[in-house]
Order: sequence, then structure tokens, then C-alpha cells
Amino acid sequence: MARSGMSIIGAWRDRKKEAEEYYAASERALEMAKEAAAAGDDETAAVRLDEAKEYADMAKSAYKALNTEIKDGDKVLVIKNKALQTAMKGVEAAGRKGIEILKKEQEAARAVADELNDSVDGKLGEAHLKTVNGLTVEYHNTVKKVSQSWATQWELVEKNGKKVFKLLPGR
Repeated sequence: MARSGMSIIGAWRDRKKEAEEYYAASERALEMAKEAAAAGDDETAAVRLDEAKEYADMAKSAYKALNTEIKDGDKVLVIKNKALQTAMKGVEAAGRKGIEILKKEQEAARAVADELNDSVDGKLGEAHLKTVNGLTVEYHNTVKKVSQSWATQWELVEKNGKKVFKLLPGR
């Protein structure tokens, strides 16, 4: 946002207004996500939740930027404590909004998973557990093989390294 031509205090107030607008946009997007979810439109709800997150992050960053004392020459227009308080209050509110948004995403994901599980007569969890167990076993076997290979290679390096070291001049 172009702030040239504004006074120092005007620019600070404009940045504060911008942070407030991002926060309000986050709230509006979250409300639209709730409405879409209530109407069964999961795709729109997900898009709106993403927008809400993005706006909450932008609000947080904009509020952080307000944490500066504003002076015009020697005259203090916004004292450091007020700037800090404004920044902290905004960052905290944006953070709480972000947490609320993440909780809504988790609820939506749970609802979709429950719906999917119901559509397969409750077998999704069972299938998921088998997949996870299989991947876990595969992962551990791979780690074991890599560790064994690494240990073997290290032993060779140590053994051959000593031979090479003995061949160096002065040894």
C-alpha cells in the first residue's frame, strides 16, 4: 500500500487499519466456510478456510509491524508501550483466529473421514491400520538395512583408511 505523502502518524494508523482489515477478512472467510460446511459444500468450505488462514497470517504480520515507536523529530507520537500493546493485542487475536480456523479444518476432516468410513461399513479404520502397520514394518526394515550397510561401509573405511595412512610419507 502506498503511504507516500502521509504523515508519520497517518502511515502508522493506516498500517493499523490494514491489519484490522486483514483480521476482519479472516473472520468473514471463516463465517463463509462455516456456512458452506453447514450447506454440505465441503469444497467451498475448504477454500474459505484456506482464505481465512491466509488473512489471519497477514493480520498477524501486519500487527507485528506496528511495534515501533513513532516520532516526528523529538516529539513522540506513539509511545513504544502503546505500539507494543497494539501489536501484541493484534498478534494474539490473529493467533487465536488461526487456532479457531485449524480446529474447523480438523472438524471438517473428521466429518469427511467419518462419512467415508460409514460408506464402507466401518472398514476404513481397519484398512488404514493395516496400511500403517505395513508401512511401519517396511520403514523399520529399511532403516535396519541402511544402518547395517552404513556400519559395514564405515568398518571398511576404517580398515582401509589405516592401510592408506601407513603408506603416507613420514609414516
